[in-house]
Amino acid sequence: MKNINKHGSTKGRYALIALLAVFFLFLISIFAYQSLTEKPQVSECEQLMPADSPLMLPNERGEANLPAEELDFQQKERIAYGKYGFRKELKVEKTTIVSQEVSEDSALKDVYFGIYHDSNLVDPVAEISMGKVLKNVHASEVGEPEPYPDVLPFIDAVLEPGAYYLAVYSIRSQEDCIAIYESRQAAVATELELTEDQWGLFFSTGPEQKTYFKINVPAAGNIYVDRDFWRVTYDIQLCDADKKPIKTATLEPPGKEQGHQKAKLSIPASGVYYLQVSYDAPPSAYANEIRYTFNASQ
Repeated sequence: MKNINKHGSTKGRYALIALLAVFFLFLISIFAYQSLTEKPQVSECEQLMPADSPLMLPNERGEANLPAEELDFQQKERIAYGKYGFRKELKVEKTTIVSQEVSEDSALKDVYFGIYHDSNLVDPVAEISMGKVLKNVHASEVGEPEPYPDVLPFIDAVLEPGAYYLAVYSIRSQEDCIAIYESRQAAVATELELTEDQWGLFFSTGPEQKTYFKINVPAAGNIYVDRDFWRVTYDIQLCDADKKPIKTATLEPPGKEQGHQKAKLSIPASGVYYLQVSYDAPPSAYANEIRYTFNASQ
């Protein structure tokens, strides 16, 4: 009888130990799951904040010293599940074009950058894989078709008012490269004033946007509209003081000659008019430009 009790107590101890082991494994699995799914405390990386886009003519851009930031991945954080790098919240108060670009470097094959609707970086406004960019670059260098022809090396995104997240991250937790990052932002204004023989600079969100330039014309005559060092490729219409279109510009010299062209508009009488300008091109955080001169009727 004594031996039976002893054997039973031994089996009970083993069962208790097994139960405790299962319990501890359960706790460990819970902690592991929480560590993977809980939102990490992420610092705001001010280096990602876009600089205000400089107002400059196209022929001045080569001389511009646009700001670039070095992002050292040795200083990275876990900014979302499986993503290690840098993140910054951006609050947009009016329609804004934001550009991002990361310099091409073979060390960045696991790096992504983009603009996102959410802090977990799973709902992108736009995102670029540097791995795909680098494969396109390599293909171009050896004369082969790009494997990802729709992938650009930069982002120009139109953001409506709201909160967004900018990020540069790697999918490797051991990433230790340095990324050279540039970003600009340009608030979009659709009604501006223009003085004769002075450049008016504006930003366009695309061909659907109409930008109105208010002009004061002293008499009946002709105005000639041009761009900086390039043919006029804008759709330009003359509007009355209520912004109702009156007429479409004609190009001079006529035809499709290469070189500088001006858009000619005849003005019936003195007064306030608007030049309605649209541009069939993708959004850009670089400024577009317009200028006009006036010749009175003889």
